[in-house]
Amino acid sequence: VDVGTVLADLQQVTTLEDNRVNLITTRRFAAGARIGAMAEFIQQSHEPSAVLQKFEQQIVAASELQAIDLDQVEIDQLQLQYLLAGAEQTAHNLNQYYDQLMYGYQAYVQAIKTEENSADFEQYVQQVVKTFDHYRILTAIRSGDLGLLKINLQIEQRFLATQGQLKQGDWYVGRPVMMGYNDYQLGLSNGDIGICFLREQSGQRQFEVYFPSLEKWVLATRLPKSIETAFALTIHKSQGSEFAHTAVVLDQYAKNLLSKELIYTAITRAKKVVSLLVDYDAFTQALCVRSIRKSGLSQKIIEQSSNLVGKK
Repeated sequence: VDVGTVLADLQQVTTLEDNRVNLITTRRFAAGARIGAMAEFIQQSHEPSAVLQKFEQQIVAASELQAIDLDQVEIDQLQLQYLLAGAEQTAHNLNQYYDQLMYGYQAYVQAIKTEENSADFEQYVQQVVKTFDHYRILTAIRSGDLGLLKINLQIEQRFLATQGQLKQGDWYVGRPVMMGYNDYQLGLSNGDIGICFLREQSGQRQFEVYFPSLEKWVLATRLPKSIETAFALTIHKSQGSEFAHTAVVLDQYAKNLLSKELIYTAITRAKKVVSLLVDYDAFTQALCVRSIRKSGLSQKIIEQSSNLVGKK
C-alpha cells in the first residue's frame, strides 16, 4: 500500500459511469452526531479567511481541553483548543498540553493498577487491553515538541509517575508498543500493537508483550530495539483503527503536511469524543486544502479502452 488515488481516479473515468453508485447516507455516526457533522464540514469547500469562524459557529467553540468520562457521553462530544503561537509557547505551556493529553489515559492508569488485586490474570489482561483502546493521541509529524516522539516520551513519564514504576531497560508494565516493520520470524506485522505485562511462567515473572489482534504473547527481550512506544500514533498509522476518544494534535510544524483527507482520517477514528489541540494556521490549512495526486491510472484506463475499441 502506497500513496495513491485509485478510487478517486476510477470515479473520473467516463466509461465506468454505469458501474458507479454515489452513497450519500452514512451509517457510521448517529443522526445529530457532532463528529459526523465535523466530517461533513471537512468535505465542504471553505474560504480560509472565514473557515475557523464558521467551524466555531457550526461545530464547536474553542475553549480548553477537559477530562471526559466516556460513560457520561451519550452521543458524542468535540473539544477544541488552540495552541499558543510561536514565541508565546513556553515550557510551562507545553507541560500543560502534555498534562491535558494525559487526561484520556486516566482510566488506563487505573486499569493497570488493578493487577495487585486481580485473581484472574487473563481477565486482567483483557480489561487492560479494552481500556487502552478507549483512547489514543494522533499527530501528523514525528519530530518537534508536539510530534510523535516527544508526546510519547512525555506521556510515558507521566504514566510511570502515576504507577510509581521504574523502567527496566526500555520495559515496564503497561508499556504499549507498535511494530514498525514485518518480522516473519516472530509472526508480527508492521502496525501490530501490543502491551507489556509481567507474566509468570514456570515460577518466573518476566516482561512479555501481548498482541491482542493476534492473541499472541512475545517475550520483550525478543522484540526489536526499534519497536516504538505507542501512547501516540501518527494519523497515517491510525488508519483502519477505531477508538472511543481521540486527541488530535496539529502544531505549526505540521502545517505543510495537512489536508482535508488527513484531518478527516484523524477525527473519524473516534466513536465518542474528539479533542482537538491545534495551531490556528495549521487547522485552517487542514480544513481548506485537498490533496492533489496524479497516479496516471485514469489516463491509462482511457488509453486501454481506446485500444480495445480500435481493435474491434
